Amino acid sequence: TADDRSEYENVWNEYINAQNDKNPEDLEKYKKITEGIMMRQWLAKSMTDRTIDLAKKCVKLGHKVVIFCSFDEELKTIKDAFEGICVFHNGKINAKKKDKSVEMFQNDPDIKVFVGNIQSAGVGLTLVASDVAIFNSFSWVSGDNLQAEDRIHRLNQKKDVTIYYQVYNDTFYKEMFDKVRGKQEIIDNIIVSEKNK
Repeated sequence: TADDRSEYENVWNEYINAQNDKNPEDLEKYKKITEGIMMRQWLAKSMTDRTIDLAKKCVKLGHKVVIFCSFDEELKTIKDAFEGICVFHNGKINAKKKDKSVEMFQNDPDIKVFVGNIQSAGVGLTLVASDVAIFNSFSWVSGDNLQAEDRIHRLNQKKDVTIYYQVYNDTFYKEMFDKVRGKQEIIDNIIVSEKNK
């Protein structure tokens, strides 16, 4: 929306104004990195309502849903929206709780949503009770995203799988998404199977 666009464009200016004791030249030197992190966090937070709506539609259609996040704030917001029908998985909980989250999601018909941090929930888990994954935010590393997708797209998955990447056009997310996809294309072209050598 126009309001979202205005707020998005104001994020960097608010950051600069909050750094009144810092040298402006130093801030400008690290603008790309700082702006990238700030914009990713702002976009992830802004995306949560859309992710929640999409997940609710999928649950209403009878799907269990896995939602991947990069930041704690978005994970908590989404987890709270599905209280009672949701489990979560991030690096801050112990191994026993992580295992319990996976077991409940896989086996409890009342648990409809699994919300996980890409770094902790994106590798080594089997979440084939779901056939829908939604990325509220995603990683700069294409392999992280593909590994996360594979949590529901494993050998013992019996259903077709749908993966949603939500991206705001004309934002840092779009630029980041294009770069991540570009990296994956390069990897796919460099690494070829024995059959294609």
